[in-house]
Order: sequence, then C-alpha cells, then structure tokens
Amino acid sequence: MNKWLELYNKKVPEGFKRDELIALFYSPEKGFAEIGNSGKMIIVNQTCGELKFWRGVAEKLARQCGHTHAGTILLAAGGRQNRQHRANKIWRKIFFH
Repeated sequence: MNKWLELYNKKVPEGFKRDELIALFYSPEKGFAEIGNSGKMIIVNQTCGELKFWRGVAEKLARQCGHTHAGTILLAAGGRQNRQHRANKIWRKIFFH
C-alpha cells in the first residue's frame, strides 16, 4: 500500500487522509479506493491506481445496493489563470447502464 500512498501524495496536494466512515478497498496490483454508500448512491472518495478497475468495483457495489449511479469528487489541476496548478474539487456523477 505504501507505493500507492506515495504516488497519491505526490499527485494530491492535501495528501491522503483516511476517512474512517468509508470502506477502504486495496489491491496490490490495482491500487486503492475509498468507497461508501450514502443511501442514495455509491460515493467514490480517494482513489489511486487503475481507475477503470475501481469504477467497476463501484458499479458492482451500486448494483448490489440497488443504485443506478455513483458519485465522486475529482481533483483537477487549476486552469490557465492559475499557474501554480491549485487543485479544484469537481463533483461528478457516474451513471451505469
């Protein structure tokens, strides 16, 4: 897990802060993801590694809970006006077929 945490901390200025209210999933080959259930949708929190894999895990959990979508907060680098690339949080819903 340490190699994934190092990579995450390099990419995300705030660094990894474990949220004990959300389940932490880990795979040595695929990375890690915090995934929880809000009651209305699956919430994907801090994630590092193979994102398509973790999206699949979230989709499977959503279906098991009877949900049709999941939500996530993405960290994106700042735009052209921000030369220091401050991280902006963006809310995004992922819909499943």
